[in-house]
Amino acid sequence: MNVLGLDTATPSTAVAVARSDGWLREARDDVAEGERPRHAQRVLALAAELLAAAGIGWEGIERLAVGVGPGGYTGLRIGLATARGIARAHAVGLVGVGTLRALAEPLSGRSAIAVLDARRGEAFIAVYRDGDELLAPRVCRPQDLGALALSGGPDSLAIGDGALRFREFFERAGVAVAPTDSALHRVTAGAICRLAMSGSVTAAIPDYLRLADAEIALAAKTTMTEPATLAIRTLSYSDLPAVSAIERRAFPTPWSIAMFVLELSKPTGVCLAALRDGKLVGYTICSRYDTVWHVMNVAVEPDLRRQGIASALLAELYLRAGDAGAQFTLEVRRSNKAAIELYQRDGFRIAGLRPSYYQDNREDALIMWRTPATLEGRLDDVPAADPVAHHRP
Repeated sequence: MNVLGLDTATPSTAVAVARSDGWLREARDDVAEGERPRHAQRVLALAAELLAAAGIGWEGIERLAVGVGPGGYTGLRIGLATARGIARAHAVGLVGVGTLRALAEPLSGRSAIAVLDARRGEAFIAVYRDGDELLAPRVCRPQDLGALALSGGPDSLAIGDGALRFREFFERAGVAVAPTDSALHRVTAGAICRLAMSGSVTAAIPDYLRLADAEIALAAKTTMTEPATLAIRTLSYSDLPAVSAIERRAFPTPWSIAMFVLELSKPTGVCLAALRDGKLVGYTICSRYDTVWHVMNVAVEPDLRRQGIASALLAELYLRAGDAGAQFTLEVRRSNKAAIELYQRDGFRIAGLRPSYYQDNREDALIMWRTPATLEGRLDDVPAADPVAHHRP
């Protein structure tokens, strides 16, 4: 069985191909501490390189395996969206593999205390021994790690970036930690492939274990007692009064209710709502024209911006498009630096200009595209790309 394995649950992007004859090769994109992960830009490129090296091509994949976490919210969604798109495009069976199980897989003959840094001063932990799960994945405080690790027995070894960050808590409990330079601290896509081939799989559904960072930030700003939850769902006609209110606060030339009704009526579009504790706080409207998705509108309640709501909406949009090779385009005011930076983080690149596009002040619009090429920093698959247009007076 030829298997393509992906994991984007950590800041690293890991991809591997395992052939039915035993050939296995992995490629990685590891970022320095503090740098933004490059999952969206690198995962497809790494997969293409490995498939070419394996001599099987996309059509030769017989099973696709993706790490389902726990891990970073955005990274997991990028990995799952990419995997689902590949699986749909090439009619490949898709399975999930637990990321902590994959971290533990290379260690045999002793218990693996698999630990990932969950940020916010927390850790994800699970314990395995030769494939058997001794402690199910969970999120915990650093001071609880030592006690949880004891479930692995006296010969346990703590591995993963969380084991390194919280080393002192393991050492206090008498639990050994793998040397700092050990390869055991990395989640490998090769392990994802081996587990998929052995049948140690689960559903391809993200295992977050806790709220996303954006949801926690939102909760901290809006209440000191009850944690807020952010949910993304399909936008409905009944949402339009709340949508219209946000639209008027967000834009100098807001859409009319009739414009929203028109977009909601299109059967090929994707219209999403972001809700915090049941209250609509943002939305996006995207229409499909032939093979291209046009992002028409992305808006967030002005007081709640820069809390990850727009990013969550866009991540869900890519997921619902269901095609890793999907092309997205949009227009944005050239003065809207915050929006431009958001789109660029998501792999959009400036590819043209619409002069005097906005009616209120005749401001130019930048044309941005997100395609397989732009995710790698190129524009060669963008129609009529003119990347220097916005530099001309």
